[in-house]
Amino acid sequence: MAIYTQNRQFMLNLSPEFYLGDGSTIIIGKLDLRKYPDKFYGIGNNTRLEMEESYTQRQVSFEISAQKKLWANKDVFAGLYYGFDHYAFPGFEPEGQLVCGTITGSPGGTTSGLGIVLRRDNRDNVLFPTKGHLCQFSATIYSSVFGSEYNYRKLNADVRVYVPVFRTHVLAFQGVFRATSGTVPFMALARLGSDGILRGYNSARYRDNTLAAIQVEYRLPVWWRFGMVGFAGYGQVADGIGRLKIGEFKYSVGLGIRFRIDSKEGTNIRLDFGFGKGSWGNYLTGGEAF
Repeated sequence: MAIYTQNRQFMLNLSPEFYLGDGSTIIIGKLDLRKYPDKFYGIGNNTRLEMEESYTQRQVSFEISAQKKLWANKDVFAGLYYGFDHYAFPGFEPEGQLVCGTITGSPGGTTSGLGIVLRRDNRDNVLFPTKGHLCQFSATIYSSVFGSEYNYRKLNADVRVYVPVFRTHVLAFQGVFRATSGTVPFMALARLGSDGILRGYNSARYRDNTLAAIQVEYRLPVWWRFGMVGFAGYGQVADGIGRLKIGEFKYSVGLGIRFRIDSKEGTNIRLDFGFGKGSWGNYLTGGEAF
């Protein structure tokens, strides 16, 4: 994905995946370069819209994961992960929270971490699955040993299930859990609100140390290469696992249109309209949300 504006702002994201040796080895990479505006609302699950402040983020991110199949007849992989991020902020709003320097990460800096990944994947298609499931767990340590200016730990769990319905329809489920601890820069906190998790809220509308979210989508073909989806989500961020409260989860519902640009691989262009509590958003991008 690439974006360039007349204000000389840009965003470039590359996410290649390589399957080697008849799929027994997987190498997943990500490169993210950007000089692009973003918004900060504070930290926590109950930040207010009037707390919104804009800033420009200069970012260089690089991730790579190498995973090896553990058993010949099982779709179980394990491997190593490395992540690198460098952030810089040319300036903040004079009346905002970030300019005070009390928010961890507001001076910018570098994070560098090494972790382990465990993955089980028996989906029938990576880009547009119609059956099977993906379960991925990772644990990463960011430390000065690896050149990081911030020392913290990060856990990720992502479970996705795809159920065929009426031969050409798909019911898709996703559960996400993320947790960080230590000296965590605000850029690395778990985020709720994006074109992936809880569509209908601004990107990173809520952020904190812990995120728990579930989503469901119903996908169906309509005509020729066009399709539709209906989706709903439920999620929350908190300072820790013990601070998650049933009554404070945010909801998201919406509809989407799909246009298949590659019938063989199942690649879609998607246009989604999401609605949350006092919020809404539309998203035009490639690939599925999950």
